[in-house]
Amino acid sequence: MVIVNTFREERNHFILEFHYLLDLTHKNEMVFREALLSFVLITGSILIVFLVFGLTWRNLMEERRLSELKSDFINNMTHELKTPLSTITVAGRTLEKEQIFTDRNKVLETARLIGKQSVHLNQLINTILEVSFLEREEFELDRHKVVIDELLQQVVTSFLTSCDGCAEIKEDYSTNGMEASVDIVYFTTMISNLLSNAVKYCDGEPVITVKAAAAGNDIEITVADNGLGIPSEHIGHIFEKFYRVPHGNIHKTKGLGLGLYYVRRIAMAHGGDVTVTSKPGRGSTFKIKIPIQKTS
Repeated sequence: MVIVNTFREERNHFILEFHYLLDLTHKNEMVFREALLSFVLITGSILIVFLVFGLTWRNLMEERRLSELKSDFINNMTHELKTPLSTITVAGRTLEKEQIFTDRNKVLETARLIGKQSVHLNQLINTILEVSFLEREEFELDRHKVVIDELLQQVVTSFLTSCDGCAEIKEDYSTNGMEASVDIVYFTTMISNLLSNAVKYCDGEPVITVKAAAAGNDIEITVADNGLGIPSEHIGHIFEKFYRVPHGNIHKTKGLGLGLYYVRRIAMAHGGDVTVTSKPGRGSTFKIKIPIQKTS
């Protein structure tokens, strides 16, 4: 011990004496503890700062990405809506010309064009409204028990008719008449979206394979194509709302970035899910699993 200070006071025959002592027996241990505590506090403060910075940066990047998706969606929607509207406007002005009435075939052709573009415009609006409806946490499906093979055949036939035989579709069904409880309208749109994407994102002649097979308690529906494929860095985002995989000029291929988002939402609403495997230049394969029995 070391005497640091001494206090002495004499008064009224009393002597008061105080000694201030400093115990340095464990000096090294005390210094080490203080240094360690300081190091821990400093390190912890630095980690907290970096953590806050990292979270802030991630949030900013996510907000930026969502903002870009929103901007892309608005641009795409404007482009998609403008095309049929412009066509209808031009066709309407054509019908205003008196000389066109002398050519009955021209009048019918122009009327059909207006009708076709009106249907396309209505489909775009319905798609947006449907996705807005699907944004609700829960929505009711009008389920009916159907034979999946037969329903898929109807969807494929209807799709080929609507696109004037725009693709070669190979069908392979091995469910042996197995039934599932599905919403026929939503199910049809879900499969049609996959078929439509297979045609849109193909530079050559589209060749699509549609399969259905039993997989445990599920029916697995496979839609494979020979299209452009999806780069690995985009696979994790393709089911997000408004997301579109960039392929050159984004306006070259029509779409709002809602199709695959719609597919997953409908699959999940049926108690199933959808997965995808893809390689750039070699096409994509989508697999949808739907429970055989209606989930409770």
